[in-house]
Amino acid sequence: MAGQPEAVAATAAKDALRIVLVATRNPLNIGAVARAMSNFGFTQLRLVNPYDAAFREARSAIKSKYILEQAQVFDSIADAVSDCTLVVGTT
Repeated sequence: MAGQPEAVAATAAKDALRIVLVATRNPLNIGAVARAMSNFGFTQLRLVNPYDAAFREARSAIKSKYILEQAQVFDSIADAVSDCTLVVGTT
């Protein structure tokens, strides 16, 4: 059973990470993010004011549709990160 505490810690760290996309308009971007998240074991996707048509058309989320189905939608960035202790942003 060696290595189990590390595996549990890694799973907990992955569960704690939130990916937040703001005002997304391109369905390919949304799907690509969901696919990349799935590839690395991340599942917590949050969207702030997504363009509804893009969100519904995110077809490139191959084998990661479950991430889009459970994605949370927020009205503001502040709401989307209100439970986070460290926030890192990029554009």
